[in-house]
Amino acid sequence: MAVSISLEGKRILVTGSARGLGCAFAEAATEAGARVIIADILEDEGRATAQRLGTEFVAVDLADPESVSSCMESVVGHLGGLDGLVNNGA
Repeated sequence: MAVSISLEGKRILVTGSARGLGCAFAEAATEAGARVIIADILEDEGRATAQRLGTEFVAVDLADPESVSSCMESVVGHLGGLDGLVNNGA
């Protein structure tokens, strides 16, 4: 039995979302109506995923605190805030 969830208008950041499970999370959130930001260290793949899903991409290296801060500033600046985070990055 499929469950339908609406995320209409929610602003969500998904880290580690250039491919694999993170990409699936981003795709599901987008399909549920959320405004999603794709964030990953894999810039080329991340941009391609964002383009395919009609979302935005922000580069992030989760091992670098300055990169994380810069990512959050970009995300909040672009979306005007944040309602949810899927921290899928390793």
